Amino acid sequence: MGKIALALIALSASADGLGANDGSSSRDACEADCTGSGDERRCVFEARLDIHASSTGYYKFAQCGSTPQPVLAMEQGVEYTFRQKSASNWFHPLGFAYAPDGAHRGHDELEPGISKSSDKSCEEGNSCQAPMYFLQGDFLGAVDEDGSAYKVVYPERNNSGNFGLDVYEPHFLAGRGDWLAAAEEGDSDLGYEVKLTLTDQAYTNDLFYFCHIHNSMSGRIKQMTTGEASVLQEKDEPELGYSYEILSRFDDRCGTARLGSYAGNEAVCGAGKFTCGDGPTPEAEAFNECLHALDCAMHEEMRVKVHPSDPITLFLQQMIPHHENAVNMAKATLKLELLTANNDPEGEIEELLWSIINNQNMQIYKMTAWLANNGRASVAEANCGYDGDCVADTSIALLVVIGVCLAVTVAAGAGLVRMRARGGK
Repeated sequence: MGKIALALIALSASADGLGANDGSSSRDACEADCTGSGDERRCVFEARLDIHASSTGYYKFAQCGSTPQPVLAMEQGVEYTFRQKSASNWFHPLGFAYAPDGAHRGHDELEPGISKSSDKSCEEGNSCQAPMYFLQGDFLGAVDEDGSAYKVVYPERNNSGNFGLDVYEPHFLAGRGDWLAAAEEGDSDLGYEVKLTLTDQAYTNDLFYFCHIHNSMSGRIKQMTTGEASVLQEKDEPELGYSYEILSRFDDRCGTARLGSYAGNEAVCGAGKFTCGDGPTPEAEAFNECLHALDCAMHEEMRVKVHPSDPITLFLQQMIPHHENAVNMAKATLKLELLTANNDPEGEIEELLWSIINNQNMQIYKMTAWLANNGRASVAEANCGYDGDCVADTSIALLVVIGVCLAVTVAAGAGLVRMRARGGK
């Protein structure tokens, strides 16, 4: 067959909506690996996290190529398994919601007692469509907190409403070593999995997958008819409500996020450096270039206007860019592959880097939410830049210093309060 004929076939396929199926758009929604037919049809998505794709990282799926946060296609009435076997999934348990980010933004999630269609009968029996959480093949919603087995288990009607999330999510908050060990115990290699069957045929709006710990990591799910697999709703509704981060070339090279404008920007950072001397190797010098930009970003963004009466506000406004700097430093270290058998023979530094990235990103979310929920200026809104008049009253400045010291002491002893509440918990 000639090249022209092949090109025409490709154009025809695109016109028919077949597309690349890489999840880059709703038109090209990514399809799972499926086997069987009818009631025996089963589908699988294998999730991993690209920690360098954004500030918090973005989900990618083996079936969708390199597309971050791909649009997924799911047939109603078919069981889908979302595997989170990859070690990159640590601190990123998958959830499913009727609107972006679920409880992070006060939206309903797919739960046994929540129906979004006109038929609410499933709510009384806790049998509405919801994910089921598994570890090593065991359903985590089958056993009560005291260890006793439920007589009736979801999705059967009149169950306890436990679908396993309350056990699954805490596993992801454990230390990385413990999280990995739990996935590897026993004879099974299934690890962490989420199973979801879309049973509400009356509800045809798009759904969303998201991260239960980090915000703004939602991806769209297009519901499809069973068998023929035609999309039930062409329009993208509900709206996502935000744009995905696009990395600069500098960030892509360093493995960081939001640093492109600081790279080589002498107007902001000056011609000086935050490190002394040149790197002894090209790798070390490349790391120094990344460090200069991220240190410049922190130095610039920590310059914020003093709140007239609340030093805790200043503490959070400065701690957020401080944390972002730590996250970017850890990401750059991983991206540039600076760890070796000589400098990290036991993998302790690698564990530390992953802990910094995921824990401090979670804390950034909590601190940002506190500022918003309490009507305080964001870091960007409070920033006064190098030439700004950040502190006009030295007495206020002294109050702030004292307050920040107290805040650090309190935060270190008790930790920040969890900022979001999930329905039913």
